[in-house]
Amino acid sequence: ATLAATADNATRQQGQANPAFNITYTGFKNGENASVIDTQATASSLADNSSPAGNYAISVLGAFDNNYDFIYV
Repeated sequence: ATLAATADNATRQQGQANPAFNITYTGFKNGENASVIDTQATASSLADNSSPAGNYAISVLGAFDNNYDFIYV
């Protein structure tokens, strides 16, 4: 089965460090949840505390599981 790993929207004040990014998974089968994923995805952004105000993408990647494939949103 395929899971969608989606980075939740996040905000921060200019000059501050990025918050911890949260990832939501959808598409589990048989009542499973994120606890069954062998390697959880990670999320990151090119924005840092010196970035000017604006919108920046949050990238998600790196998940692995024997029973699921992943798409990243």
